[in-house]
Amino acid sequence: MAMERKTDWSLFTAVVALVGFGLVVMYSASSVVADLKYGHSTYFLLRQSAAAVVAFLIMMYLKNRNYRDWNQPVWAFAPMGVAITLLLVAYFADGRAHRWIRWSFFQLQPSELAKPALIVFLAWFVSQRAPAINDKRHTLIPATLCLIVLAGIVVLADLG
Repeated sequence: MAMERKTDWSLFTAVVALVGFGLVVMYSASSVVADLKYGHSTYFLLRQSAAAVVAFLIMMYLKNRNYRDWNQPVWAFAPMGVAITLLLVAYFADGRAHRWIRWSFFQLQPSELAKPALIVFLAWFVSQRAPAINDKRHTLIPATLCLIVLAGIVVLADLG
């Protein structure tokens, strides 16, 4: 039995409108600096727009997927492992501030990846503990430990 997928158009429209508004505000705030530093005022706007297009394509792909297929430990632990590994790489790669992984054409701030990884992990964790969600020993303490470990890594690496 195929499941019919419906789009929540109000949510979809809100997301697209917020991204568009964010691009306008970002351009307004950075156009002068971009013009002085890079020679054209749309430098940051173009970079951010490219990221928005990639994010939009990912959103369109994920919107057509059944979210129940993602309720597996590998989808919970893999993003956390990648985020923690990249946080450690950033700590040793950026000797000044321990915030960025920099390559000649690419910059990555691992703390930005840690946020969605933590959300995905905690969503999986809570779904596994649904019957005992308010049980301190089986749910609240392990979830709190997870948050403390990740927060400790972020604070240790001064990742903002």
